[in-house]
Amino acid sequence: MAYLGKARKSDLLEICEEIGVEVDSSSKVVEIKKLILSSEFYQEDEVKIILDRLIENRKQQEQMSRETRQFELDMKKLELSNDDSDQEA
Repeated sequence: MAYLGKARKSDLLEICEEIGVEVDSSSKVVEIKKLILSSEFYQEDEVKIILDRLIENRKQQEQMSRETRQFELDMKKLELSNDDSDQEA
């Protein structure tokens, strides 16, 4: 169960959806964990695999988002640099 400690609420809700556990999205994290662990569909290995996949996907999305923001920032800097060069000429 300790592995569920690294899960975000959104991860837990996704796990519930994937293993067929009905849960209200307003439920607290502790309640969601209890529902998962007490579910007849709960299989530790399967839930670990799902959680690892969800965390990896989230990390990839966060990395892509950071790279996109950095690219946009670099483009703005380049545009400003070009504008300054144009004004000096």
